[in-house]
Amino acid sequence: MGSGANGASIASDLTKAGHDVVLIDQWSEHVQAMRQRGLLGRSVKIVVYNDEASQTVAQQLYNRLLDQDQADLVLAPFSTQV
Repeated sequence: MGSGANGASIASDLTKAGHDVVLIDQWSEHVQAMRQRGLLGRSVKIVVYNDEASQTVAQQLYNRLLDQDQADLVLAPFSTQV
C-alpha cells in the first residue's frame, strides 16, 4: 500500500484490526522495483486514469477498473471532491 495520506490512514486502521500491512513509498524507483519483482510474490500492475475532477468520469473509470481491468485493489483520490 502506498504511504501517502490515504495509505497511511488505511494502514493504521488495518493494523489496529490485526492485519499485517506493508507500506510502499510512491517514488518512481520503488514503483519500478514492484513492476520488475512484484509484491509479496504477486505481480503488480499499476494503472492510473485521469478522472478530470468529474464525478461522472470517476464513476466510469472505477467501473472500468473493476469490470474490464479486473483490479484487485482500487484507491480513491484524496485531493479532490470526486
